[in-house]
Parts: sequence; structure tokens; C-alpha cells
Amino acid sequence: MPAASRFLSITALATSLLVGCVTQESVNMKSANPSSASTQSTPLVPPARPEISTGHLQTLMQSTPEKFVPILATPETFRAQALLSIIQPDGSITRHGYRLDAEYFYPASTIKAFASVAALIRLHELNQQDNISLTPQTPLAIHPLFSDETYQFEDAFNLNEGKKTIEHEIRRTLLVSSNSAFNHLFEFVGQQRINELANEYGLDQTFYMHRLAEFRSIAENQTSPQIDFHLPKDKIHTVPVRKSSLVFENTLPGTKIGVGFQNADGSITPGPLDFKNKNRASLRDLQDVLIKIACPNVDLGTPPFKLTDADRQILLDALSTYPLNSKSPKYTKEDIGNWYGDAQFIPGLLRIDPDRDNWLVYEKSGQAWATTLENAVIIHKPTGITFALTASIYTNKRNILNTDDYEYKFADAFFEDLGEVVAKSLIKQ
Repeated sequence: MPAASRFLSITALATSLLVGCVTQESVNMKSANPSSASTQSTPLVPPARPEISTGHLQTLMQSTPEKFVPILATPETFRAQALLSIIQPDGSITRHGYRLDAEYFYPASTIKAFASVAALIRLHELNQQDNISLTPQTPLAIHPLFSDETYQFEDAFNLNEGKKTIEHEIRRTLLVSSNSAFNHLFEFVGQQRINELANEYGLDQTFYMHRLAEFRSIAENQTSPQIDFHLPKDKIHTVPVRKSSLVFENTLPGTKIGVGFQNADGSITPGPLDFKNKNRASLRDLQDVLIKIACPNVDLGTPPFKLTDADRQILLDALSTYPLNSKSPKYTKEDIGNWYGDAQFIPGLLRIDPDRDNWLVYEKSGQAWATTLENAVIIHKPTGITFALTASIYTNKRNILNTDDYEYKFADAFFEDLGEVVAKSLIKQ
């Protein structure tokens, strides 16, 4: 992927104002400690969501069959799903889906975007409930919960505070998809509260069941550690150990995936892997999260996120900054390795307009268990055309899980081609 800048957030915000994104007050919250923040005692009641039509995306893919024939022929093999939303300057939206919710897919790191939102909302809740003044920059310490963990407070990668903070963990989560940073946000909000917040904000097909890259039991994932916020004058505000009472099981078809599982010694255990107790999110929920962040004037039929302007700026910057351009934390090419660092749709978009600086992209991708996902809000600056594109695909010809031979390059080509065909249909050349 190109190492060009993904635009600094100030430029991103200014451009968004021209095309209908981030045009209303940051969801009715301007103060740093808004009294109107959502609390557990005042749940939000989500109204009905806009209709999603079918057929249009399939027609677009059929217009270039040489690129999509394998997927169109057996979409169930690839578990392919996609969602396109076209956003007008007045905030109106037209939505087109392809095989939405036809079967379960593992959301991987795409769930990190809402976890970042939830952490900011939770700060406001604590401020209101406990009459304190926590900010995203307040240093925090995480106490060990399990025998393989240590006390965490200092963080040399945070070049601003030198300590762990919610803002720093959000940046690590969204810039380079750090699993440990996501886990810290998940633990801060707590399994129960993060799921309650998802439901309150209308994300009714989003379920956070476990940490990432840590193999914990159901009971362990229900438990969150003590977190201490270090306030001025040596004051400490403690968030105690919490235990969730929520237990979820995925009920979508297709939660049993594959025909075998490769063990550490290379042997194969026959039979599918059951994902019924793993994280879940629909493409619509994933896309709605990014639209609510980048284009809060769009009415999705669900409550808008209660974020301050400063909160939203944190998210917009982390969702649109190329990792190597981050000032804190700073990353080198060696740090990010083969990490995409740019939306997987971008090569396709560049076939329509080759100037990378003409594209403003807020994105959060994910990849695990042979499933690749991309979720992006895309703005073509010269025309102001704005759309959200979200898709998932499973590429595992052997259908054996826990291997290193998934066909991820095929997935890359799918996203590039999908980005191209969608952009071509929207932008007059």
C-alpha cells in the first residue's frame, strides 16, 4: 500500500464540512464534561433504521464479471457480504446491500472503532456519576487481573504524557490495530457496559464477548480489572474490578466454520471451529459506527453518539492518519511491517482518480481466521461525493483454520476491485 499521507485531521474536518459530514454540533455536546452524557439510568430508545435495498451492488459487480466471477458464482463459499451507503450533503442516505447477514463472519479488528467510541462515552458517564473530571488525557494505571499480567502505567510510546491514557490507547487501537490497546479499552468500559452501549446506540447486532489475541475463558472475559486514574494533586479515582452477567451466543447460520483446525504441532483436528461464543458485528453496525463518527448529520434511525468536539477530533485523526505520520505514538516501517496502513479500497479508488490527496478516507479494517474486512467512509474531495463502503470475505481454499496459507491476496484484489467499481459508478470521469 502507498505510504502517502492519509491527511491530518484538521484538513479532514475542513473537507468534511464541505460535503455534509461533521456539520452539526458534535451531537449536542460541546463541553468537556457534558451533563447530557448517556448514563445507565437513562437508556436511549433506538428508532427504526433506513431500508437497505438489494441488487445494486450485485449489478455493479456483474458489470465487470472478469473480476468478480468466482465470488458471484459461489458467494457462500467466500461468505461475501457488502454494504454501500451514498451520503448526500443534506445528510440523506441511500443504502445498498449484498448478502447482508447471510451467514456469520468473524469481525476481527473492525470492532475496535466502537470500542474507542465507548471508552470516550464511558469517561463522560463516570464524570457525571462520580462528580470528577476525567479526560482522555488523564493518566491511568491498569492492575493485573491474571497471573500472566503485570501492572501497567508508564508508556514510553506516549510522547505527550509518558503514561497510559484513553486517548493514547485509542490511537494505538485505530492507527495500527493494537490488540493490547483494544483490550485495555474493552477492560475499561467493561464487557457488560460496552454491550449495553452498543444496544443503546442502536447497534443491535454487535456483541463484545472476548478480548483479542488472548485466550481466556468465558468467565475471565466477563471480568475487568481495577483501573486507577491519576488526577492532579495526587488524587486517584479507582474503577474497581467488575464482573459482567451477560452471556451471548451467536444465532446466525454459519457459526461453525471450516472442516478442520491445525494444532501447534501441525496435526489437524477434524471438524469445524464453533464461533458461537466469539465476537459478532453486522456490516450495517460496523458501517453505522464510522458514519456516526465522520458524518453525524446523517440520520441512521438510531441515536447519535454523545461525543464532544474534542472526542470526535481524536477519533477522526486516528481513523484518517497514516501510521508513519503519527506524532504520538511514532511508528517506523519496521514497527508496522506489512500492516496495510491505508484502506484496502484505495488501489481501486486510485484507478478512478490517481491523486491520493483527492481522497479522504476514514477506515478500520480487520483480518483473522481467514476473514478480511474493510470498513470506510470515503470522500472524493474534488467532487464532494461521499460514500461508505463495508465488505467482508472469507478466503480459505483448504477450509482448514489456524494455518498461514489463507488466500489473503485474493481478498486484497476483491477490495481493490470493489472500490474501483463503486467509485466508477459514483464519480463522473
